[in-house]
Amino acid sequence: MHKMLKAYLFEGGTVVTDKKTIVNSKDKHYEEVTLILSSEEIQQYYEELEELNMILAAEGDN
Repeated sequence: MHKMLKAYLFEGGTVVTDKKTIVNSKDKHYEEVTLILSSEEIQQYYEELEELNMILAAEGDN
């Protein structure tokens, strides 16, 4: 299974799903594209985020 998302190509090299990610950029610097993620990629990103959340939570305990 695949998930299709509207995304933006910034100056031909960086893909973001939210233009606010790149501070002080202008709309003219973006091209709208479609980002396709497989279920495997989504699972991998989820696991990475869970790991990051555990690290951040542990740092908050210190």
